[in-house]
Amino acid sequence: MNDLRRTLMTDGKLYDGRYCLVGDLNWAFTRYGIDVNKATLEQMAAYYDVSLESLS
Repeated sequence: MNDLRRTLMTDGKLYDGRYCLVGDLNWAFTRYGIDVNKATLEQMAAYYDVSLESLS
């Protein structure tokens, strides 16, 4: 598995990046210009389309 962005997990919630998959991180940079090493939680929550609370 290379990426899970926008995947519905077995608990019914969207994948939130918890596994740091290379495909998700590369897509964030190449498509959206998000440097995941410097990104804010707000940027990553928006990228994964999840609430900020789900990342903290």
